[in-house]
Amino acid sequence: MRTDEPYTDALRLLKRLIATPSFSKEEDKTADLIENFLHEKNIESARLLNNVWAKNKFFDKEKPTIVLNSHHDTVRPNKAYTVDPFLPLEKDGKLFGLGSNDAGGSLVSLIAAFVYFYDRPDLKYNLVLAATAEEEISGTNGIEALLDDPQFISPEHSSSHLAGRILRAAPMSKTRRLLLVGASLKTGRTLEVSNCPPESGGQRYSAASAITRGVVP
Repeated sequence: MRTDEPYTDALRLLKRLIATPSFSKEEDKTADLIENFLHEKNIESARLLNNVWAKNKFFDKEKPTIVLNSHHDTVRPNKAYTVDPFLPLEKDGKLFGLGSNDAGGSLVSLIAAFVYFYDRPDLKYNLVLAATAEEEISGTNGIEALLDDPQFISPEHSSSHLAGRILRAAPMSKTRRLLLVGASLKTGRTLEVSNCPPESGGQRYSAASAITRGVVP
């Protein structure tokens, strides 16, 4: 794999996601895009409604599981847009478009990380990628439905989740002990890591160091 491949692949996928309307409950086309992207990488995926997920190649049920999770639904564009919300536009080192930040950037970063580690046989944890729907409306057919599906994560692994940005109060209470991580894939700049909701005063750590210590031997 070239050193720039994860970044260029992530950017290419993000532009496709921006160009494809994916309002909450209408995410089928972006779910197709994500499935096709994983297929191009020779990664087998599964789908529940508009939620797409995949396990690392050497998944071992005896190991704890890390879930890399973000959403691919968006709100509808408001009237204040000064550019076409569905036209991915690069300008001054930034990418403009509906869902580019919330949460396309997070999602493609997690996908890139998953692809990078997918076929490593020496990980301390299993990795599961989950690209989920209906986050913007807190719908029941997104991460909530996926966590209730026995094909997704077995109960014995439910206490070791490393999640992306969308696991909110209800899913957190269901899975209990979650480690929430946010970081920039390109720069490695830490945004937030917490083992409990910020409002509860949970201690924060470095995302990069937490991932490096925890996943790679």
